[in-house]
Amino acid sequence: MCTQIIPMRDAISSYFFSNTKQNSNSPQNWDSAFHYLYNSNDNLFMSIPNIKIEAPIDEPIFNNNTPLEQKNDYFSDKQMDHPSTASTHSCILSPRHSSTESTCVGSIEHSPLKQTPFIFKTSTPPPSPQLQSKSEFCLSNLTIKRMIGTGHFAHVYLAELDKRLYAIKAIDKKRLVSEQQINHVHNEKHILESVSHPFLVKLWGTFQTNNYIFLAMDYVPGGELFSLIQKKKRLSEEEAKFYAAEIVLAIEYLHSMNITYRDLKPENIILDDRGHIKLIDFGFAKVVKEIAFTLCGTPDYLAPEIIRARGYTKAVDWWSLGVLIYEMIVGCAPFAAETPIELYENILLCDVNWLYDMSKEAKDLIQGLLQTKPSERYTLEDIKNHPWFSSIDFDQLLKLNIDPPFVPEKADMSPICNQDINHHFHQEYEVYDDRFASF
Repeated sequence: MCTQIIPMRDAISSYFFSNTKQNSNSPQNWDSAFHYLYNSNDNLFMSIPNIKIEAPIDEPIFNNNTPLEQKNDYFSDKQMDHPSTASTHSCILSPRHSSTESTCVGSIEHSPLKQTPFIFKTSTPPPSPQLQSKSEFCLSNLTIKRMIGTGHFAHVYLAELDKRLYAIKAIDKKRLVSEQQINHVHNEKHILESVSHPFLVKLWGTFQTNNYIFLAMDYVPGGELFSLIQKKKRLSEEEAKFYAAEIVLAIEYLHSMNITYRDLKPENIILDDRGHIKLIDFGFAKVVKEIAFTLCGTPDYLAPEIIRARGYTKAVDWWSLGVLIYEMIVGCAPFAAETPIELYENILLCDVNWLYDMSKEAKDLIQGLLQTKPSERYTLEDIKNHPWFSSIDFDQLLKLNIDPPFVPEKADMSPICNQDINHHFHQEYEVYDDRFASF
């Protein structure tokens, strides 16, 4: 789905001077107009799926008189998250129920084929992956078997190299440039290069042609967790507990690397051939040591502090975990509403529908994660020691010694891709070498 980029001043001017009649109650400047618009039911921005809104830094998105002390080296991307150096605030919202462009799955929706003192030992992650040489990963060395997914910027192909299967994500440079998404894909690549964990998708190598950049990643054939929830309507608590525990270990590892994931949802969790999870799509993930400010993520899963736009920490991922556990057990998100404004009001008030049956332990865990004040939200230690997880041996789970509750059907690996892939990828229209030199 296309990301639309709208300068906030232009969007507000268009809304108020083209679509509404001015009266004595109309906002007199663009900042008050935004507040009026944000608190109205005619929310211009949030009604557009996957929208990116940019506002000049000297015209803040929200009035915030509380100063936040920052150090210039807190963030890896100062143009996005540092209030004193960024030229814009950014609002990037991801839609639900659409196939992700960084997917490595064998069957996806849009496929044309079908702090109290505590002694805690952090799980030791495996060493970082070694990227394959660019000479090894190239179109001439790959056997393309089939297309397994498509998105606005990319196609994903099942490919074989040295008898090993990979998901090759082919990203169109022209679209990245025209829609100002170069930093997004650079960020995803840099994050993937720095991590290695059993429950995170692995980047094996990158290469490029004049028109495309390619990411060679794990081929994970089991499909999305979201699809499993849809198929079963809702998961049992034991099933939800297994997936939640593996997600906890994945987030624990990312946080140990000072990485905030920022887009946890069942669409970004896929299952391998044994049924274990892999976290995918690191376009919103970010190295943040202290506080971030970018409004990004999926509306149903946004933490209150992200919506308030006053800075947030890694605790936003634990809020999203609470939303995810609820959705797995109940079958729908806890703050679902008719309009975006109602959704955000429900989140800010933590207005959860508790009419559905669940154990008191599950409810207590979800309530502890869905605390509107981050300082009162359950921490990693609270989560792993919670009674709901008492039957989970996290050490054995990390070693993949616990059988998953669901084993996906074996995917069809037969080649059906008859088109001339190499010719397609080498069609000339423009060269973008300078902006994609790191690939």
